[in-house]
Amino acid sequence: MYCHEKTYDLDELARMNLHVHTAFSHCADRAMTLPAIVSEAEKAGLDAIALIDHDNDDRDDATVLAHVQELRRQLGGLETRVRVIIGCELSCYDIGKTLEGDRLRQALDYRAYALNHYHMPFWAQPDEPGPRGYARHMLAMARSLIVSGKADCLVHPLDAGYARNRIGAAAVSQANAAITDREMGELFELAIEHEVAIELNVSGILAADKPQLRRLYDIGRETGVWFNYGNDAHRLPDVATRPALARVKRCLLGDAP
Repeated sequence: MYCHEKTYDLDELARMNLHVHTAFSHCADRAMTLPAIVSEAEKAGLDAIALIDHDNDDRDDATVLAHVQELRRQLGGLETRVRVIIGCELSCYDIGKTLEGDRLRQALDYRAYALNHYHMPFWAQPDEPGPRGYARHMLAMARSLIVSGKADCLVHPLDAGYARNRIGAAAVSQANAAITDREMGELFELAIEHEVAIELNVSGILAADKPQLRRLYDIGRETGVWFNYGNDAHRLPDVATRPALARVKRCLLGDAP
């Protein structure tokens, strides 16, 4: 498990970018090679980065594992002061169900899980339609994953944004709001018990449901959850965390709508 010292200082959290994709992820720019990413991290003054390429159903475990091993080989030939953590963005696609096998999961230094990629064909949809159904489904998946002992971090959690094409844009905010403060707080207390971090995802903070993300941050601080900070970097300029930090602070600290 990767776990840093608990802090709620956004300047300190932004010294790490724990959500970076290489060109292995189909959604990332081809320029996202390990040497180029490390160079950008050094220029940005980052202390640590985590490489977490997608593990979806279009690639088997052997292919992803070979990529992880290749990253380790390349990293061995680099001299850098930046701590480079090799992980994956794994898929918890239904309640109690994850896509990866034991061998792949055990080969990773950082196991970050997405629980809300509802736009993907293999992802389970809630039995109960509508906003509350998505809220209940996200919570149930998160609980099942936390207690499984598999996860180090839940990435872009409790946000139904990827279900937009299924339920409509207005219903996304309704689904997020349908998660009560008590439910969110109880989930975070469970995460603390099992030492699972909650991600502050910069792309979500700047582009998605800001009231939900502000609520997540506030309740996270109240409960004492671990936060990890990630830009969800798909391009080299996204590796640096500082350019967006002022906007993140305005959102999370309550100075922006």
